[in-house]
Amino acid sequence: MTIREKIDLITKTLKNIQRMTFSGLVTDKATRVEIVVTFLALLELIKRYRVTAKQEQLFGDIEFERSEDWKDDEEIEIEFE
Repeated sequence: MTIREKIDLITKTLKNIQRMTFSGLVTDKATRVEIVVTFLALLELIKRYRVTAKQEQLFGDIEFERSEDWKDDEEIEIEFE
């Protein structure tokens, strides 16, 4: 699983759902590497202002939602793969 693949997965998910949680992106059987890759993909989307994220409490679930100015056909370039 690459960061690019996770970004694509998050993008497809957010086309249908405006808001989601980090735990909703990872399965119970996810490996540590998959969780880290998912987190890095989410950080890249936050950095590019494609999603906003918030965490209500320490160690609580991270909630994120799609930015209003994100176009569906927009390509996101990442610095590393």
